[in-house]
Amino acid sequence: MELINRLREFIEAEMRSCSMDFGCITPEYVYRMWGGTVPLNEIETALRVHGSWTNQATESSAEFMVNG
Repeated sequence: MELINRLREFIEAEMRSCSMDFGCITPEYVYRMWGGTVPLNEIETALRVHGSWTNQATESSAEFMVNG
């Protein structure tokens, strides 16, 4: 539950700062921003529980980054 709260605060801060579109926040992005201090699989699980990430979102973001 603590990780989900931390993740929620992180996502809200990113959205307030306009530095990141909600749909572009991937587990890999969170992992890098947190300096690798939280295992990637735990971030993925927390994002799924929070309801803000699916594998489809990652595939769409990756496709956008490649195709612009």
